Amino acid sequence: MGKRCVLIIAIVVVLIPLTAEARGIRVNWTFSGAFVQNVAKADSEVPDLVTGRALLIQVQAKGSPGAATSLGLNQSFHPHEPAGDLEGCFEGANLKLVGGLSENSLVAMFNDLSILNMVKANPDNGYLCIEFATGRVDATVELQFNGGFGRFENAKGTALLQLTSYPVGMIEVEPGVFAPSTLVSEVGTITGTLYRGAARRVR
Repeated sequence: MGKRCVLIIAIVVVLIPLTAEARGIRVNWTFSGAFVQNVAKADSEVPDLVTGRALLIQVQAKGSPGAATSLGLNQSFHPHEPAGDLEGCFEGANLKLVGGLSENSLVAMFNDLSILNMVKANPDNGYLCIEFATGRVDATVELQFNGGFGRFENAKGTALLQLTSYPVGMIEVEPGVFAPSTLVSEVGTITGTLYRGAARRVR
């Protein structure tokens, strides 16, 4: 009887974490950070703020699955296209851009030295809304969790990234002519579900 009780307890202890992993881990991050715009190519139709750019982004995130420092890369290989409408954009937006080929990668680094990788889910998802007068850009893009190290070695799943960014100021580049600062601040959220599979746990 004693051995049977031990066996039942052992099975319960094993099944509880497995069941939790099967349900997934809720991701609910808020973040803030900044980046410097590096315009790789100009576009006469759309402000340099949003086309042909390569951005190295640093943000601090808090929430589930833990506080993290994150480094991101966004670079455009082909400009986004005007959507023809402003559906889903904030009041005051002048332009909505969709499509385009770009890399959206993000690496979240945790205090226990675990790392969680995120990449854009597919080339065509997501959109940008832009206000010319202030340089405000709102972005929405679907991400995929793509493994990492430590607790997130085999992580999979999807998340939605939503952000708002502003240049830190409008700079007078010549008398009476203003352009957005190349230094930009941003805030946003990342929400979704990740599955860690057989990830190693960092002790």
